[in-house]
Amino acid sequence: MNADQDTMRTITNGLPSKAAKIRALDERGFQRADIARFLGIRYQHVRNTLERPRAESPKMATPDRNAFTMHPEADAFTRVSVDAEGRIVIPETFRRLMKLGEGGKLIVRVDEDGELRLTSPMAAIDKVRRMIAENSFGGGSPVDELIAERRAEALRDEAETLQHLPKS
Repeated sequence: MNADQDTMRTITNGLPSKAAKIRALDERGFQRADIARFLGIRYQHVRNTLERPRAESPKMATPDRNAFTMHPEADAFTRVSVDAEGRIVIPETFRRLMKLGEGGKLIVRVDEDGELRLTSPMAAIDKVRRMIAENSFGGGSPVDELIAERRAEALRDEAETLQHLPKS
């Protein structure tokens, strides 16, 4: 284990997310490729995290544990019971707001703080569409940027090859 990895481990110790670790290592002057290798992630993940403005990154905001964002049509809190088989009944208002039809499927996950999150596939798709519409990531398409970078690299390689060819 080299000194850089020890330093990186010290810098990232206790940080809550990969994005926070990426930003902390970048601020200390580590190269993007080294950050990706250290965290065991792709270079593109590091690049996207550093290119995205901090204000648009949801993990960077400090959550207010007393504030909840709820749909205006939903009741603030509704108690439901869990039966012996572990089933719950989701109130009709919630099913409608979740765009969940009869016999519909849910995406289920438990957050870090033990909160159960239920999402319908349609609501998840709508959320992703909103996120894409809200984030321009520098005003251009990441795919177009990648293609432009690859073309520029190909031109540089071709120019370098032509310089080394013997003149006839």
